[in-house]
Amino acid sequence: AVGAPVPVGSRDADEPQAQDQERSRNEVPAGSPEAARPGAVEIDGAGQRGIPFLPSVPAPAAAAQGTTLDLAVMSLVRTQTIGGTDGGNVWGTDVEITPGVGLQTRLPTLGLAAAYGARFSIPINAAGAEVAVLQRGYLRADWKIDPLWLLSVDASGTYGQYSQLVPVATPGGAGGPPPALNPIRSFTTYPYLSLAGALRLEAQLATRSRLRVSAGYVDVGGIGDEGAAAQPRTWGPLASAAFEWDASPFATLTTSAAYQDSILVGNLAVQIGTLTETWRQQWTPDVETTVSAGAAITSTDSATFLTFSHLLPVASAGIGYHTDVRHTLKLGLDVALAPFVDTYLRTAYQRVTGRLGVDWRPDPALLLGLYVAAALVPYTAGTPDAYGTAGASIAWAPGKIVTFNLGGFSQSQIQGAAATAGAFRQWTAYFSVTLRDILSL
Repeated sequence: AVGAPVPVGSRDADEPQAQDQERSRNEVPAGSPEAARPGAVEIDGAGQRGIPFLPSVPAPAAAAQGTTLDLAVMSLVRTQTIGGTDGGNVWGTDVEITPGVGLQTRLPTLGLAAAYGARFSIPINAAGAEVAVLQRGYLRADWKIDPLWLLSVDASGTYGQYSQLVPVATPGGAGGPPPALNPIRSFTTYPYLSLAGALRLEAQLATRSRLRVSAGYVDVGGIGDEGAAAQPRTWGPLASAAFEWDASPFATLTTSAAYQDSILVGNLAVQIGTLTETWRQQWTPDVETTVSAGAAITSTDSATFLTFSHLLPVASAGIGYHTDVRHTLKLGLDVALAPFVDTYLRTAYQRVTGRLGVDWRPDPALLLGLYVAAALVPYTAGTPDAYGTAGASIAWAPGKIVTFNLGGFSQSQIQGAAATAGAFRQWTAYFSVTLRDILSL
């Protein structure tokens, strides 16, 4: 979201904010504040139900207290083509098997969540290539200090053989579209490690005002000589704060501030601070709009348009539509101009992003989703980066404990700082089965 710490140049860089893509798809669109409501704060850590790498599973109507266990497995096939310098295309295909587990405990004042997933990537037509294994774990604890104060701490880690051609989380499932994918800087699979942790405090200050504060630290990048060449390591602290004030029962003004310090190998640091104002308006029970504006100051010069030396404008606009008439329908559209920290180019620059997502539930047991997301980096010199993703998914829950997800998506990098002279495109089809609440204590 605009006003939150900006992502660094890795597809796994959502980890610094310790907000998995599984969780972010259940929140409001990027560029708008989280959908806090007047009254007591609620524990949500045990309700996110996210398992690493897998698509999100539609949450139940009401999360019950107690301990639950989720098990899931996903299989997918992926094929990709990269334009070669000779004008031809290089093709590649691989198959993935991803098992995962999630454990949640929800008590009146305490929520605990833990999840683990392992991704096994098996190349099909690459001679001599070995199976690549990437593991990811996540821990979160929420403590409801009193009815108006909530303290949260979470940590995540990823280790193994990583490829930027593969999203950290599989697009699809419940909620709006995923964030626009980051540019691909490496077409190889390399040893990788990412560690992140964050501490958050949410408070209902008064009937019409709320405060959210967070601080964290991240260390991410390739390991060993091979990994360092593919993705330079970066580390550093980040923090953010947001104050919300309800101007009326249908309008909220949010002031957000954020800071991120990305330290690179060689002791070069890319620092960025952001300040934004966001106005969210509920026009009808079905329609909501969000508009944000602000500015970011960076420690490096930007090489993109719409910047003034170290000053980068920040803006976004979004609209959401939700109706329960006959069948549940959700639609979200947002566009944004926001800074992006690129650890490969060792600088911060502006990106223009756009996202559109539609969820339709024609039956209580069936959820259909369509989405598209794209990003453009308007360099002042050279070819702009242009990349994005589009896809569709179906979630079917024939019983209380089982959910099936079927989907497919395409991601592409049409032009930009790719390692080849031509475009990169990739198509993925997946199928997953999730057993929910198989343990209830």
